[in-house]
Amino acid sequence: MEPKNIFNKQNFQMLLHLNSEIAQYPKLSLGDDQKTGCNELATKLLYHAATMLSLGNGTPSEFLKDPNRSMIYDFMSGSVLTRVVLETYLIMFEVFLESVSEDESKFRYNCWRLKGFMVHEGISPKEIVQQVRYELLRVMREEVRRELQNTKAFAKLASKVQKRILRGEFPNKPMKQRLANARLGSPWFEMLYKYHSGAVHSDGLAADQIQVVATKAAQLDALDVQQGITMMVIGRMIVEYAARFHDAKSVLSKDPSAHGLANLLATFANQTP
Repeated sequence: MEPKNIFNKQNFQMLLHLNSEIAQYPKLSLGDDQKTGCNELATKLLYHAATMLSLGNGTPSEFLKDPNRSMIYDFMSGSVLTRVVLETYLIMFEVFLESVSEDESKFRYNCWRLKGFMVHEGISPKEIVQQVRYELLRVMREEVRRELQNTKAFAKLASKVQKRILRGEFPNKPMKQRLANARLGSPWFEMLYKYHSGAVHSDGLAADQIQVVATKAAQLDALDVQQGITMMVIGRMIVEYAARFHDAKSVLSKDPSAHGLANLLATFANQTP
């Protein structure tokens, strides 16, 4: 497969199919909550990428003031999705795919779970049904805290760091290190993360882009770049996923073309200057 031909709609669709297939692994048994979380993030990544692909088709709109245009090519949503794709893969790698000790894996997983549970802390619903639900969530939250406190990784942390983690903060490393660990080439991906975070936070750069990327051609070019980044991240995820879960490798062996595509994209992602 020639690199110059790699970033196209057909290959994107092939990659999405492979993403969908690999997200079915590892096969789960009762109590495999940690592996279930990995499956779910792989599926989350698939949803984002599928939406990214569809943005290139345009969105019909009756609200445009330009009488010569009836479609929106929403590159700003593409920018938001690019940032979300990067974040989803980074968390997925750190919590589920990176090769670490069993204790460290348990620590990271429970940090991740607690961060999600903290959304509900402090809420006191009036309805009986909701009170029962929130009480169950409180019990689950405290169980996760106990699981965290029983790990060696937690015990060796400074007291102030422990307190932050028990409040639901995930112990993220500097972005440069996160990207390097997840085998995404830095500083290029570091710049991309910052750039596309602008669209998430609606900073001045995001506002400027609305004016600068104003034509259909420019918006489609921006979406092409965003789709290319997404493809590289998914390729990297697929390679790391298959390395982590042995039974997921069977998916790759069934489709050599898709496997080769994922490997090539993963290599590009890792070597990008």
